Amino acid sequence: TMSDENETRQQHMTEALLHRADPDRNKMTDGGRRFAGLRLLDFARKAIEARGEKTDGMFPMSIAERAFMATSDLPIILSNVANKSLRSAYEAAPRTFTTWARRSTAPDFKPVSRIFMSDAPKLEKVTENGEFKRGIVTEGQETYQLATVGKIIGLTRQAIINDDMSAFTRVPGMFATAAANYESDIVYGMLTTNAALADGFALFQAANHKNLTSTGTAISIDSLGVGRKQIRLQQTPQGVPMNLSPRYLIVPAALETIAWQFTQPPIFPVQSNTANPFLGEL
Repeated sequence: TMSDENETRQQHMTEALLHRADPDRNKMTDGGRRFAGLRLLDFARKAIEARGEKTDGMFPMSIAERAFMATSDLPIILSNVANKSLRSAYEAAPRTFTTWARRSTAPDFKPVSRIFMSDAPKLEKVTENGEFKRGIVTEGQETYQLATVGKIIGLTRQAIINDDMSAFTRVPGMFATAAANYESDIVYGMLTTNAALADGFALFQAANHKNLTSTGTAISIDSLGVGRKQIRLQQTPQGVPMNLSPRYLIVPAALETIAWQFTQPPIFPVQSNTANPFLGEL
């Protein structure tokens, strides 16, 4: 059918443009090779002619203008190229928080509550002819919600006439990297701003959350030992030790080297008191 032919042509043109932008990542089928050597203006001309219009004698600016109209395939093709470039760049962008953070979804933009339940109440021995006592399970919750972020950038007809592929491949890639960086800023901002949780106390707080030593503590065997002890002694809302184990050492770039020494296999120590007890743990 005509619809199938249009979709097939759009797919092959998209393949050809993506291959031209990055041959190593984007492979072409035989159909895509038909368009491999064309310029963007040639794509615009073919998109117009595919709809039964003639382009003989048309100036380049007129071809570019007509190609952006609703009856043309070109906007769809360029949109496919931009979306695939954006997705590829987004997946390749480094995000270190994905190792220790968990992804979730939200159905809409309303506030989402994550309810957590405490442990079961402590068991008590029931004597002969005695009765079971009633216990309670307490609840708490934290909330978050989605937000829309973005920017608009204009791509003109000159990009087609000048055969500027970067406008449809590199620019979306830059936006994808910006999106990944924005995600990282949001996640790590939760740690560095030390905002209050639902209980009214800061995320890192010595008196109530018992998860803070002092600002500026240097990374060492002793300080990591204190941190491990604090994690190990964290309690449920009913005061029962959770017996947690630390897993990740999260640091800024300025402390990356010293953190590496406490998380990566070093040279074997000569004396036992120089051994790193955190190897394999962090």
